[in-house]
Amino acid sequence: MYLHDRKGAPSPNPKGRPRKDATIAPDLKKALEDALNKKVRVKRGEAQVLLSKAVLGIEQLVNQFAKGDRNARRDLMDMAKELGVDLLAGQKGKIEEVLSPGHDAILQSYFNRRLNPVKERPQRVVAPPELLDGIRPVITHPIAKPLPKS
Repeated sequence: MYLHDRKGAPSPNPKGRPRKDATIAPDLKKALEDALNKKVRVKRGEAQVLLSKAVLGIEQLVNQFAKGDRNARRDLMDMAKELGVDLLAGQKGKIEEVLSPGHDAILQSYFNRRLNPVKERPQRVVAPPELLDGIRPVITHPIAKPLPKS
């Protein structure tokens, strides 16, 4: 039976389509914003100051990060990236000051090894027979020549 054939017939759904449940997200967002913006009295030195819970939470997160908490580090890095905060602001000069030219060569060597790994196996060095205590080594690949005695 087609819809155009139903003229004058009662609706099969007289109450209509049920409404969607209202989402709770806007209410939760407002509740979170209100809770984060609530002011709390905190003692700073000798004085009492009013700070929002959001500011106190961020200070606590930074303190946990400074103590080495890995979860706090992850959260702080995510938050800094989201907010566009440069965590190394003012530190680049100090980092460059600490890294002398010798350190730069060490770092460059490290990055070269990481970016261009060599697939060769390092050659094994077997101890001389007098140090083996009667154990005969099993040689599966060529042995490096022993160093000349001086």
